[in-house]
Amino acid sequence: MSVRYSSSPALHLIVGKSRVRRVCHIIFCSCIFLALYLLYAKGYLVLVGILATPVGLSLWQLRCEAMAGAVVHWQQGLWSVEHAQQTRPVTVRLRSTCLGWLIYFAWQESLTGRNNGVWLFLDSAPRQQLRLLRLRLAMER
Repeated sequence: MSVRYSSSPALHLIVGKSRVRRVCHIIFCSCIFLALYLLYAKGYLVLVGILATPVGLSLWQLRCEAMAGAVVHWQQGLWSVEHAQQTRPVTVRLRSTCLGWLIYFAWQESLTGRNNGVWLFLDSAPRQQLRLLRLRLAMER
């Protein structure tokens, strides 16, 4: 084990459902419906009819938190993500971003090369685990 990781605590972050994310989704849906209503009010009935189905399906798909219950692991310099009873080794991507109230954790699966990511809000996981994730992501850069 290298000196860099000898005293670093392991990260075991369980992604939970977020009330903040639900509120953001409701606000987003309201903005979309307002935009569709304004198009309707201006007389663009055909455009609203064309957009209604794909917009509705997209908003319905966005409402679910697909990564809720996933576990992000970091130990001795190795990252992995456990989801749906499968643990996959991953490589953290530079697209990962940390803000005060939000973390976007982006990764690439080492075996398949698929890119994935998860949005973590303040209430998605315990504060200590979010702090450790921010620290780990800062050290990755």
